[in-house]
Parts: sequence; C-alpha cells; structure tokens
Amino acid sequence: LWGDRSATPTWALFGDSAATTMVQALGDAAAREHRSVVQYTKNECPPTFDLEANVPLACDRFNAAARADMIARRLDTVVMAARWPWYAQRSGFDNGRGGIETQNPPVFHDPRAGPWEGAAGYEEALIARYVEAVRSMLDTGMTVVLVYPMPEAGWHVPDRAVKLWLRGMPFSDSDIGLQAYHARIARVAAAFDALPRHERLLRVKPEALLCDAARGTCRTVLDDGTLLYYDDDHL
Repeated sequence: LWGDRSATPTWALFGDSAATTMVQALGDAAAREHRSVVQYTKNECPPTFDLEANVPLACDRFNAAARADMIARRLDTVVMAARWPWYAQRSGFDNGRGGIETQNPPVFHDPRAGPWEGAAGYEEALIARYVEAVRSMLDTGMTVVLVYPMPEAGWHVPDRAVKLWLRGMPFSDSDIGLQAYHARIARVAAAFDALPRHERLLRVKPEALLCDAARGTCRTVLDDGTLLYYDDDHL
C-alpha cells in the first residue's frame, strides 16, 4: 500500500516493471489527496487477461487475481502501464545510434486459440489484447488512466552517462531520436488512440514530458547529469 496508509485505498497501479517505477510518485500524489494506492505489478507481465507465457510467469493468474481484488476493494481508479511495444514486437529496442537492448520478452499466447502465427500477426493479436484489457477494466466501472509507451533507451543510461562525462562530452549524446521512438510505438499508440472517447478513460503520453519536438529527441539524462533512467528502459 502506497500513499496515505490511513486512508481506504481507492487507486490501483496495474502493469509490469515499467509500472513499478511509477509507484513512489503515484503514492506521493495519492498522499497529497489523503488517498492510498494498491500496487498490482509483476515483472514481464503486461496487464492483459487469459494469456499464457512461454516461460513460467503465471501472468494470467496474477492479472486475473489483481482484477478480482480491485473489484472486491471497490477501487475507483486504475493506472495501466507497461513496456507495451517490447512484448508486441518480441524484441529489445534498437535506438539507431548504437544502443541495442539484447533482452527479449516472453512470448504470449491464448491457450484457447493456440499460438499466433508470424511476427505481424503476433503483434496485431497482442495489441488487440491490450485494447481488450482496457475495455475490461472500464467495464468494472473504474476510471482507467492509460499510460502510453515510455521511451526506451537502447543503452544502459547510467553507464552511458559516465562514459560521456569521462570523455567531456555533452549528456545530450545520450538522447534518443524522436523518430525512432515514434516508429517503435506506432502500432500500440494507434490502437490506443482508436479507443473511443470515454468519460472514464484518461490517456497519458510520456512524450509530453520526456521528448522535445523542436530538438527531435527524447532525453535520458538532463544537462546537469540527472539520470532519468536507472537502466536501458526503466525510469
């Protein structure tokens, strides 16, 4: 439980490790409103339903139990966040500047329908399940705060920053190209944009905070050396 621990929880955080990075800030925001937040996050488990992974993660059982607990607690708001493109594209991010993430995600399938065929078919099918999960949470009567994909770095940001500092180079050399970010998230963002307007659906686009259209980049390190990431993809 995060935020004001004396308050009955009303908010939920639902997602994978990318969501986990938000819990402290979300708890601080909740505390200011005398609210509290229940954390439902599990590494490498995007907030979807009825999907099994090719490794023993038990995401399907965890996510189903999380949804049931949110309903039982009568929470009114859920924040949904994940490394959406990472799972859908089944590959780490290549920033086009030499930074290539080597860790690949688990592969999911619907045990009732069998594996999805082909890379394009898989991506389309999994993104459709993201959208279905958002609708499922709206059906509970909760307000859904949908966090769009966050920029991935491709390289280990702290290591990159140290190397730049030692070489006397600007920290901006750790920036990620905005075009590469847009290409990475395009299909997920399009699917989320296509969700009909709803009074209980709020959309958060990290690009507004982390990217600069005029510079054409997304920051990973501020000019004063402040790190915005603790590895290659987590804020």
